[in-house]
Amino acid sequence: MSHLTGNNVSEFAYSAPGEILEPNDVLEVQQIIKSRSSGLKRPLRVVSSGYNWGLGSASTPGPVTDIISLYRLKSIREIAEDRGYAVIEAGVTQEQLSTALLGSCCYLNCTASSAKTSVIGNIMDRGVGLHGQRTQDLLGIEVVLPDGRIGTVGWWPGVGSLAANPLGLGPSALHLFTQSNFGVVTAASVRLRPRPSRRKVITFTVEPGTIRTVVDHVRELVRDGVLSGVTKIYDHESSALYGAREARIAIHTCIDGPVPITEAKLDVMWRTLADVDPQRVSDDFVTNDPLMSAVARLYDGDTRSSEIIVRNALNASTEEADEHGSGWIFALPFVPMRGDDVEKAIQIVRDGVTGTTIRAGTTVNVLDHDTVDLVVAISFHRDTQGTAAAHAAFDHIVAALVTAGYVPYRVDTRHERADYADAGRGLDAVIVEQVKRLLDPQGVLAPSRYMADSRIVDTETSCKPERGVDGRTNATWKSGDDSR
Repeated sequence: MSHLTGNNVSEFAYSAPGEILEPNDVLEVQQIIKSRSSGLKRPLRVVSSGYNWGLGSASTPGPVTDIISLYRLKSIREIAEDRGYAVIEAGVTQEQLSTALLGSCCYLNCTASSAKTSVIGNIMDRGVGLHGQRTQDLLGIEVVLPDGRIGTVGWWPGVGSLAANPLGLGPSALHLFTQSNFGVVTAASVRLRPRPSRRKVITFTVEPGTIRTVVDHVRELVRDGVLSGVTKIYDHESSALYGAREARIAIHTCIDGPVPITEAKLDVMWRTLADVDPQRVSDDFVTNDPLMSAVARLYDGDTRSSEIIVRNALNASTEEADEHGSGWIFALPFVPMRGDDVEKAIQIVRDGVTGTTIRAGTTVNVLDHDTVDLVVAISFHRDTQGTAAAHAAFDHIVAALVTAGYVPYRVDTRHERADYADAGRGLDAVIVEQVKRLLDPQGVLAPSRYMADSRIVDTETSCKPERGVDGRTNATWKSGDDSR
């Protein structure tokens, strides 16, 4: 698990962990937490797989911490097809669960990343899948609190309601644990999607200059329930970065239902999009295109082609990407699902890399009638000059997006919540701070970038990777004994 030592594809500054702890089960997690209850030892950070590429991976941005890696918690405890859920541990990967579901009546809402992505890790960081936000898949969690208590939050099979009710009764505490450091989530009950009687995945291309009209038409189609899942719009640069055979604006969507319904919906879709002259991509072409075929499979919860996307984007395998892969940074703003807003956000990205050697692609993920997840992928060479240019472009793009009101929904290790959230508005930060003090008064779990004002700059323990003769990373760091 060398990728846990701090080196990351984004080349963000990091502190190497003092210790990497690898428990085998929830009881060992509990023992680790209890051993830190005095608050006199280094605080703990928790990772599942650690493949949070583009956002800092598994790296620690501030002072040295110890890491609990949950990758050994790999048990699929239960799959209940007839009731639409699975109970899995934190180290279970998309590949593991999706493979277990092949040929069944259910499938997993997968994210378009590595097959080795932790299902729970991606959900807890509020990732996005091919059928919506992953938080919608979260029914309940098993969690170890900072005082060592183990329990469940939300809905858990065999406890109370037979039907899944993640919100429970009264105030819901479930999503206090997403994007937070309030406890160590060791397992979760996760919603499985029912396979439709028929699913038609459609891929088509459009010409540059049509994105505003396309988005507005797709909004109409989503409003009327014509399209299923998350419609994905790759611009020409994103198509190239992720390994498509041709750098084109490619749109992927799907339509579910019996044959008469899917055929009727398909007819409505083509008529609605007629003025942008969509060019349907043949099934044979899709099958032989690395990106298109992988996306088509992911709509069905099949991750068997996902590693191809990783290798094309990062020029390395999942396990080797942080050490040997190409430079990669994500910016992940939510944008209103309106053509003018999407077009404006994309233009901000393009302006941010104009005149540089940095490549930046955008992928529009249509979450619903009102919201787009705009995935901004920045690719760069990991030498000194390339890294500096990429970081400068990234900072400029993010600042411009936030100024325009397109605020990220996930935060990288170079930034924190306070950089994005409106200061002095709402009680979110106040409530979060008080809950943290209540649950973790000893600071057993390390500060989080998702918490207000959590950043601590420590130049003695935070380092930037040094460069070898070939310009690639020779990761060096201070000893764990230099920790606070």
